[in-house]
Amino acid sequence: MLHSASATALYRQFFKEYTEKVWGVGCDEISAEWGAQRIKSLSILSAVVHALKGLLGIGGKATHTSLIESFIYPKFGPGQMWEQVAERFVDAGGRLEMRSRVTSVNYQNGRVQSIEYVDERGNAHQCPCNYLISTMPIKDLVRASNGALGEQATSIASALQYRDFITVGLLYKKQELVSPLQDNWIYIQEPGVKVGRVQIFNNWSPYMVADQDTVWLGLEFFCTEVDELWMMSDDALKALAQGEMQEIGLVASASAMDAVVIRVPKAYPGYFGEAYQQFDTLRERLDAVDNLFLIGRNGMHRYNNQDHSMLTAKEAVSQIASGAIDKSRIWAINVDDEYHEEK
Repeated sequence: MLHSASATALYRQFFKEYTEKVWGVGCDEISAEWGAQRIKSLSILSAVVHALKGLLGIGGKATHTSLIESFIYPKFGPGQMWEQVAERFVDAGGRLEMRSRVTSVNYQNGRVQSIEYVDERGNAHQCPCNYLISTMPIKDLVRASNGALGEQATSIASALQYRDFITVGLLYKKQELVSPLQDNWIYIQEPGVKVGRVQIFNNWSPYMVADQDTVWLGLEFFCTEVDELWMMSDDALKALAQGEMQEIGLVASASAMDAVVIRVPKAYPGYFGEAYQQFDTLRERLDAVDNLFLIGRNGMHRYNNQDHSMLTAKEAVSQIASGAIDKSRIWAINVDDEYHEEK
């Protein structure tokens, strides 16, 4: 058993600062359910044994996601997979309405009857529904339901909290790195900087950079849509990112060759706050709509990884196709199961 002083030291060294940057609250305010999902079946002993095997050159297949060192990755990044999915969907007769926003979900006799949405040109449309499979944030889904789900569900959903995400991509010549970077991600525990994690895109796939003498770094910042950080201009964020790269000692150069800013609202559903304590009540109300299926991270307000999100979609479609509806099986994914990422 790990000594309490050692556990505290590990917690402060590898967990506390980064986790509080991600969520914006103290670790003691985050539901234990989140932690259980992220470290299921992982122990200090298994991590130490895995590390020792690596040092001795006798590594075997990792049994936990956090310890996996080799995996299949799309040549040009994960977006390439979804481009293929979209292409196959359209080829099979489906229709994609990109850059559109759902404005209303209409109900009749306990079922979703139709949705209304606005396209990128501002034109309004209505679409009848046999089934609605939703990946949109539950907060937005219930808001678009315009009170049809009842006062209690509306109140809980409106108070759900999220964390938003900004990536600032910086391009450097490799010789500008203080030392070679071998990791996919570097978690930044320093409390004096805003960046929480640095992603090294070259290490995911060398094809993600045009010039092999350069390196694309993605600095990840966590905030909410009302924070000063979210409100900063792109130029200000680029300047902040470049300054912090020098401050944490990863690069020697004061300026990058190129930079880009990408904002992702509601990237992380919050496992904290009074509304989250009442989430099961909201879930029951949504599950009672028999042709409404919630899937994915935001669709279920659950910190699923990509594998689990895809499995929730497959389960929902299988139930619709078979007519054997049991939504609890969708919610059971990433509760009773281990992680599904494998080499």
